[in-house]
Amino acid sequence: MAATTPTHAFTGRLVGRMSSSGPDDLGDAAIAIAAAVRGSEPGVIRLTLWGTALEGGGLQMSESQVSLEDVASGVVYSGRVVGLDGNLVAADVTSPSGSMLRLVMELRIDAAAGSVTGRLHGEPAGEGDAQ
Repeated sequence: MAATTPTHAFTGRLVGRMSSSGPDDLGDAAIAIAAAVRGSEPGVIRLTLWGTALEGGGLQMSESQVSLEDVASGVVYSGRVVGLDGNLVAADVTSPSGSMLRLVMELRIDAAAGSVTGRLHGEPAGEGDAQ
């Protein structure tokens, strides 16, 4: 990505690691993912989810933090998860200059190995599109 918001949609492959903590005595847990974005818009994405651990695995999210760093320019977009449905995660992120992106990640998590792979789709979000 250039120093400004891309003017076109982009996709990339995700390759990274994940870690988790909890649940604690109250059932609270966290999942952290860091992955390289490989493709036409290379970057590094970091995703942290906090919430209540679900029986049988997974998390009922109560809070999140997402960042996407453009490795070419060093610009870091930050924001939060706006949709979580199984292995699909949607996030709205904003650069320091106010440029917005909608990110959709399809994640494949191997908790035993601590690895994450998948796909990222990003596109510019107009002010009316971001939530």
